[in-house]
Amino acid sequence: MKTMLNIKVDSDLKSQAQKVASELGLSLSAILSNSLKELVQEKRVVFSSPLEPNAKTKKFLDEALEEIKKGKTTSFKNTKEMDDYLMSL
Repeated sequence: MKTMLNIKVDSDLKSQAQKVASELGLSLSAILSNSLKELVQEKRVVFSSPLEPNAKTKKFLDEALEEIKKGKTTSFKNTKEMDDYLMSL
């Protein structure tokens, strides 16, 4: 037996979610039903967002990518050689 569930959500969020659901070939109802089934089965809620590096890490990664583009890379024959190099920094 199915029942009606009423929830309050921002109208822009609803529109965006319906658009994404449609692009996936699903109804928003199907997505929400699946989420509720998962909640019941797993007894947990998972919130996720894309991983974003902090400013310091982003700067380091950008610098590393520039070095790679310039061909400034180091290779190692084994893990000891790598460890020795990293300890020397």
